[in-house]
Amino acid sequence: MRVLQVIDSLPTGGGARFVVNLALALSQKNIETDVLLLDGAETSFYKELQTSFSGKIISLTTGKRWDIRNIFRIVPYLKTYDIVHVHIFPASYFVALANIFTRNASPIIFTEHNSQNRRAVHFLFRYIEKLVYAQFKKIVCLTPAVQKFVTDHLDTDPSKLVVIENGIDIQKIVATKAYDKKDFGFGASQKLILMSARFETQKDHETLIKALALLPERFCLIFAGEGSLLNYYKKMVENFQLTSRVTFLGNRTDIFKIMKMCDFNVLSSHFEGLSLSAIEGLAAGRPFIASNVAGLDFIKDAGVLFRKGDEKELASIIKTLAEDDILYKKTAEKCLERAYEYDIKYMIDKYVALYNDLT
Repeated sequence: MRVLQVIDSLPTGGGARFVVNLALALSQKNIETDVLLLDGAETSFYKELQTSFSGKIISLTTGKRWDIRNIFRIVPYLKTYDIVHVHIFPASYFVALANIFTRNASPIIFTEHNSQNRRAVHFLFRYIEKLVYAQFKKIVCLTPAVQKFVTDHLDTDPSKLVVIENGIDIQKIVATKAYDKKDFGFGASQKLILMSARFETQKDHETLIKALALLPERFCLIFAGEGSLLNYYKKMVENFQLTSRVTFLGNRTDIFKIMKMCDFNVLSSHFEGLSLSAIEGLAAGRPFIASNVAGLDFIKDAGVLFRKGDEKELASIIKTLAEDDILYKKTAEKCLERAYEYDIKYMIDKYVALYNDLT
């Protein structure tokens, strides 16, 4: 079986991490897998794939993922592989449009990564979305909530939808050795809070910044990630006079070591699909705290949920855990137990079964 994974590019983010994990795992199962990128910019994920991957990395352009000619560049590949598996907008549109121009194309699978999609609820774009989704043989939804959103807003044939939850290599994180706090200039008594997420509108860094302002001085915040709103949040930190307590690390390839160094892993967000970052946070063996929104509510009864946008509740949760060693340890243990339910081996088996059903 020959499988082609298609994504616009490999920036630091959940969708790109998903594709890298999937491609590597499929190759290890001796399934011939290649990755096609609309934009082959050499990001950290690109370099990781280049180093560890046995398949081909096909780059249509460098820095031109929106080039309309990508539609026609994709066409030949739709006949070359047994399965074409596409992820994320705009790659989904380019592949769908290429399919319209292709006779006898291979079956196309699309993984819907988010529980919300602004195009699907826009009065004009929803009709384009319906045309695009009609080109896919199967649509994989990361959670039942994602499945419901697609059904409700895009009138998709339910038989085309299948739920396959995200998964990660849990043992890789468990085996990772944490940095020492002093490696980053922190003292042993300081309590470190990490949020690893892109600085985009989907995420809610603001609530965590406001929560930090309510916590004692010994609590410090670390942000890992980049994005279009990075400078906006840097200015917010200055306005709250928290500059000495907030560290911006940018994109990191050593995020698991940082997760395990910190005392708390937090994901404050407006919505998710089924967040890889959340599963990684659970697996770090520290209390994981997240907004109570679709795509993060799966941590219930393991990690701790707070009301979206409620900085007072978030600060209270962090403070309570920090002051109760027994509760802290019990919560961390439950988080790790829940993480094992999302080991990548389960996800891969389900994708392989789906590929086999379509070939």
